[in-house]
Amino acid sequence: MELTQQQEALISIGDYLKANHYLFTTVTPESHRRVLERPYDSEALRSEHDSLRACFGWNQWVCADRLPPSFESFFNDESLFQVEEKKSKRVVKAKFRFSTLQLEHSNLIFVHSGYPTHEGNSVFFGPDSYRFANFVREKVKHGDQKFPLRILDLGCGSGVGAISLAAFLNKTPERFIERAPKFIFTDLNEKALEYACVNVRLNEQALTLDQCEFVKSNLFDEIKESADLVIANPPFIIDDKKRAYRHGGDHFGCSLSATMFSKSVDYLGRDGRVLMYTGTSIVNGE
Repeated sequence: MELTQQQEALISIGDYLKANHYLFTTVTPESHRRVLERPYDSEALRSEHDSLRACFGWNQWVCADRLPPSFESFFNDESLFQVEEKKSKRVVKAKFRFSTLQLEHSNLIFVHSGYPTHEGNSVFFGPDSYRFANFVREKVKHGDQKFPLRILDLGCGSGVGAISLAAFLNKTPERFIERAPKFIFTDLNEKALEYACVNVRLNEQALTLDQCEFVKSNLFDEIKESADLVIANPPFIIDDKKRAYRHGGDHFGCSLSATMFSKSVDYLGRDGRVLMYTGTSIVNGE
C-alpha cells in the first residue's frame, strides 16, 4: 500500500510522540465528555508533554506554539487539523487521536478517529480495544494449538488486535514458530485500512509492512486464501444511524457477530480457530 500524504503526516507525528514517551489510555466516550466539560485553559499547560496529551489524547484546543515546530507544516491540512484564532492566539485541534497500549515487552501506539466519533467511517479505539488485545494474546499464549502463521484481522479497525498479537509472537522463541507470520488486515472502511497501515508502520518493533496485506472487503468477499487464525472484535450494539463501526445489526445487535463467526469457520484452514471478542444481548433481563 503506497502511503498518502496524510498517512506520512500521521507517521511523523506518531514517531515524535513515541520518541518523547507519550502515553494515553483511552476512556469511554462518556468519561471523555466529562473531562472536556471541565474548565480548561490551553495557555496554562505546563509542558510540551501536557500539550501533546491535550491535543492528541483529549482532542482539546491547544496553542500552536505549544506544539513541536516540526508539526507546523501539518496544521494547514484540513483533513488533519482545525485551526482558529482565539484571544489573538492561533490554536489547533486534531481530528484524530493517539492512544497507547503497554505490553510486557513493548509499548504500542495507535492512531484512531478523533472525539466525538460521529462520522460513519470513524475508526474506533476504546476500552474494549484493550480487552480485545489482551483476550487474543492470552488465548494464543495458553492455547494448545501451534502458533499461527497466517492471521486475519476481520473488520480490523485500527489493527490493534493483529498488531498486539504480533508484538507477543515477536517475543516468542524462534523454535516455536516456523517462520514470520503473515497478517491480513481487512475492513470495508477504507479509512480503517489507512489507519491500520499507519499503525503497523508506527509499531515496527512488532511487525513490518512486508508481513502485512491490507484488503478492502465485506467480510470474506475479497479474501482468497484460508487462515490459521481469524480474530475479530465486531460491534455489538444497535446504532440508530447504523454507523458501521458501532452497529451490530439485527437481533438486538447480534447478527453481525453471528455472521462473522459462521463465515470465519468456513474460511479456516486445518486446525484453524476463531477468536472473537463480542457481547451478548440482554433483553428484559434475559
